[in-house]
Amino acid sequence: MDINKSYTQKGVKDRFVLLACFGIPALLMVLLYCCLMVWPAGKNAVLVLDLNAQYIYYFEQFRDILTSGESLIYSFERALGGEFMGIFAYYLSSPFSLIVALFPKDSITEAMYLILVLKTGFCGLSFGYYLLKTRPTLDNIYSLMFSVMYALCSYVVVMQNNVMWIDNVIIFPIILLSIDELIKHGKFKLYVLSLVYSIMSNFYIGYMMCLFIVVWFFARYFMLRPSERNPQGEDNHFLKSFLRIALWSLLAVMISAIIILPIYYSLTFGKLEFSDPKYTPKQMFEFADLVTKAFFGSYDSVRPAGMPFIYCGTLALILAPIYFFCDSVPTRRKIGYASVLLFLIVGFNFSIADIIWHGLQRPNWLNARFAFMFVGLMLTIAVDAFMNLKEIGSKAVKVSSILWCVLLLILSKIEYDHIHDFKTVWASILIFFIISAILPSCIKHMRDPDVCRKSSALLCCVIIAEAIGNGVIMLYALDEDVGVAKRNSYRQMVDTYSAAVATYKDESDDSFYRSEKLKHRKKNDNFALDINGMSNSTSTLNAKAIDLLSQFGYASMSHWSLYSGSTAVTDSLFNIKYIMADSTEDIPSYITVLYDLHASTEDKIDIYENPYPLSLAYSVNADILEYDLPSENEDEDDLNYLEPFRYMNLLLESMVGHEVDVWRRVDVESSTQSGCKTLNVKGHRGYEDNGSGTPKLTYELNIESPETVYAYFPSEYPRDAHIKVNGSDIGDYFDNETFAIVEIGSFEIGEEVEVGLYMDEEKMYIRTGCSFFWYFDESEYFSVMEELSDGLLDAHSDKDTHVFGDITVPEGDSVVFTTIPYDKGWEVKVDGDVVETVAVLNETLLAFRIDEGEHYVEFTYKPNCVKYGLILSGCGIVIFVSACLIDFIIKRKRSLKNVCEENFTTAYTDEIISDDELVPPTLPEEEADEAHAEITDNEVEQND
Repeated sequence: MDINKSYTQKGVKDRFVLLACFGIPALLMVLLYCCLMVWPAGKNAVLVLDLNAQYIYYFEQFRDILTSGESLIYSFERALGGEFMGIFAYYLSSPFSLIVALFPKDSITEAMYLILVLKTGFCGLSFGYYLLKTRPTLDNIYSLMFSVMYALCSYVVVMQNNVMWIDNVIIFPIILLSIDELIKHGKFKLYVLSLVYSIMSNFYIGYMMCLFIVVWFFARYFMLRPSERNPQGEDNHFLKSFLRIALWSLLAVMISAIIILPIYYSLTFGKLEFSDPKYTPKQMFEFADLVTKAFFGSYDSVRPAGMPFIYCGTLALILAPIYFFCDSVPTRRKIGYASVLLFLIVGFNFSIADIIWHGLQRPNWLNARFAFMFVGLMLTIAVDAFMNLKEIGSKAVKVSSILWCVLLLILSKIEYDHIHDFKTVWASILIFFIISAILPSCIKHMRDPDVCRKSSALLCCVIIAEAIGNGVIMLYALDEDVGVAKRNSYRQMVDTYSAAVATYKDESDDSFYRSEKLKHRKKNDNFALDINGMSNSTSTLNAKAIDLLSQFGYASMSHWSLYSGSTAVTDSLFNIKYIMADSTEDIPSYITVLYDLHASTEDKIDIYENPYPLSLAYSVNADILEYDLPSENEDEDDLNYLEPFRYMNLLLESMVGHEVDVWRRVDVESSTQSGCKTLNVKGHRGYEDNGSGTPKLTYELNIESPETVYAYFPSEYPRDAHIKVNGSDIGDYFDNETFAIVEIGSFEIGEEVEVGLYMDEEKMYIRTGCSFFWYFDESEYFSVMEELSDGLLDAHSDKDTHVFGDITVPEGDSVVFTTIPYDKGWEVKVDGDVVETVAVLNETLLAFRIDEGEHYVEFTYKPNCVKYGLILSGCGIVIFVSACLIDFIIKRKRSLKNVCEENFTTAYTDEIISDDELVPPTLPEEEADEAHAEITDNEVEQND
């Protein structure tokens, strides 16, 4: 009874400790956000870097999916449209993401706040659970202390804006625990579930986790003594353990197929070829540089030059080297930990290893995304050293602290920018001193648990205070490095434009159209506004769609596109029906002249309606099937390039079957350069500042028409510049969002117009063989749009995966052209029969053949990757459940067998006892002596 009571008390204490391991880091994270003045403590939000530019918008879309039943696998709210599975698998598949559905739309930033705080808490909880399971003799207060160090390490504090990565920080200690159980006891359930969570919560970091597991299994098996790794004395234990981890890993991957197959399909649209990493061996930084990141308050940058965030507490620095001098720690264990840590350091610092770790791509900012593994192992070593301090003694602690302080002083002399005198050097030395002063008392506590408990509590408080201080420094440095967004900057955009969208969007109307706005907070605003548009930014990019939009003169490159550089032609071709414009800013003349003012809001947002938005799909001439980049512009220096204006003319010609001149060249009387010299670059003419004055190119235009003039300067190597027209600045150029078609203005016939392209950088490059200035012919535009309007699909959509409607194909047309990016997942039916789809415009957009007359057309998106992913995941779950049942049955049988053996043993023992009971009872000593005498006398008499 006392034993059961003891176990119950221990269970209660363990649960209390785990609650503290979760609650204290979570509360400390709230405190850190309060220090950063995050709302409601101040005006900031948790939005920083990509969480501000991309992820928050994906969560907006995910919330809409959860609350309105929209499709999870496709969205027209990204540029032109595209699969959403990749975005979900990369950014949203964590179960924590479901929290956004519990918050109203106007509190999405608070939902993100809660998610980040909860994930911080769960980091502490998982590490605390790991310590309770693997180091049960460690005092509870120390379990809490090390859990705080793990949950508030620099990696978690700085990198948590990449919210989808932190799930693997949470699961990492459980992975370590599950591998131990798999090796020692063959237990597989925890391993499979934790690896499934790792992969499914974020496949990218999950991939890194798989790499780590491959190395860690062999290292861990070597680290364990034979009696530890094989307590049952199993034959061929290594081979069987290897087969177990291989097979259960394969099963975990199989269960995760519903994430893996769709994300792989998503990556085939361009991410796999997004960059061309160089496999030239090189060192990323000096090894001494890495050491600087282990100290308190050391923040360099999250930019491409940044180094890994490996700080996890000064106590860990003191204890880590001591671990390797501890006699009670087996040598094999020291070698194992040292080898794995070295393996991770090589991954940080060796270029080829770095590329392999990051999915065969060079990371864009935020380097060493697997650094949390180093942190977890460092803390594990520190815990083991701490548990052996009573053997090591306080002298080793003081020596370690002094050596670290000396090293820090040497590094500060090198004058690293991120090693600050007070925030890092002085603060670290102070922390080293305080911890070194407290640890001797903690060692006494270990020898006699009834004394010096105050020192343990004091040490824990110091560690918590250090975590708070480092966290504040990290967050403020991050704000200084990349900027933390104001809550109002996000809410104002969403609230202002949501009111504008409400003026034209009727929830009961299922007709399909696109809409856009002229002013952008970020490239993913459309997700927050729930509108179909042209702007988008995501790592799961569609490279061909991005290239096509750039060819049309939009600002579009790398992994993003933006509704900037629009014209009446592109608005019509891409089904842009409504344009939202801030009336306090300049609005392109084609919108104010050609479009109808639909409505205006109190926030001074004017909504314009396009009279010729065409449709998502419309019938065109069969020439569209042959249209691509024409060969007439091909030469050895400038292959396959056309100016956007000429490209649009030729495209319209292929659609209507006759010559079209919506765009006409402007005659350039002269072009001169000043303040720069000419460079020769393949396909381009380069210009370099020669120091003789303001570097610029000047173009004198011969105005022969009052029509609006547009300009576009193509370049494969854009450098910042700005444009002036007759001395008046009309804006920047080549700078990302400004690298697009720009309206120069309307002029009187014969008016002298000077356009200056001023260099803002030392060099500038512009394609050769191109015309930069073009007139827009309104009458020709109206004529072509009227002609194309004869074969429009009356498009409707109840979900983004389902578009349908009637179409009347006029005589002469035999192809339906769509502005849906080509995707094998689309199935098209005409009058109920499936038709073959083809890719047009550089294999970018979807089209199909059709006969003249009236038809009912239906588009359905059902990619095979989802179907096969569901099948594989379902089979994997069935196998796993079956394995669990079999395991349960086997254990049940063993348990019953053991019970039967115990009963048999008990019965046999009882039988022996029954036989013994036949022996006469023992007599008291006096009676025994008398009986003995009598027997002896009888024996004598008989002998006589």
